[in-house]
Amino acid sequence: MTQDLASSLAALVCGVRDSRTALVMDADGMVVGSTGGESAMAESVAGEYGVILREAQSLCGARGWGGLQTFTVQGASLRLVFAGLPGDLVVGLTGGPEALVGLMRRAVGSAAPELGVL
Repeated sequence: MTQDLASSLAALVCGVRDSRTALVMDADGMVVGSTGGESAMAESVAGEYGVILREAQSLCGARGWGGLQTFTVQGASLRLVFAGLPGDLVVGLTGGPEALVGLMRRAVGSAAPELGVL
């Protein structure tokens, strides 16, 4: 992982209260880079949500909706927000129960253009 990617992901985690891990993964669910206190979580999230995100991207394309912009999963104790990047990459941010999903979406959406050029 490059220093630019690591610092961008670290800024993403620091920018949202109760966020835990930021990651960039490919369409196969392989982690390209991650940061945060729970590195095992990045591998788990990528493995579990890689297929779902690939299906969401495919659905957007098949329906003529354009590229996947964001994808959110909200549970009682964990929030996940993903945004598409160029080249079939996805940036994701995990957060705990105190993380506000709207702020997570905003942070991930704002970081996506920067991450897409790294």
